[in-house]
Amino acid sequence: MGQVTRVYTLAMIGALWLSAVLADEAPISGNLKAVDPVAHTLTIETTSQGKTREVTVEIKPTSRIVRFVRVGTGFEEQRVQLADMKPGWVVSVTTRHEDGREVAEVVKIVFER
Repeated sequence: MGQVTRVYTLAMIGALWLSAVLADEAPISGNLKAVDPVAHTLTIETTSQGKTREVTVEIKPTSRIVRFVRVGTGFEEQRVQLADMKPGWVVSVTTRHEDGREVAEVVKIVFER
């Protein structure tokens, strides 16, 4: 294999890896289907590239659940307890992978129904 071919191959592998990593870091957004305070999980129905799927996200003590409330002319972040969340709400969740599970870092309540 020539030097140019090796460089091209490595560049392609790097580009594919980077696109997979960046795509994996996108927040999970969608409708809240279920809240389980006992198991510390949320189930979110999300649609991506025309496909709908349900994702279960684990909530840990370090996870933050927030909503934004109007205060004067601006907004303020307000903490929310897992038990206070309701199915039907629209959420956006930033997660990390941990032992094959999605673990919430921040859950943002976008819309409460």
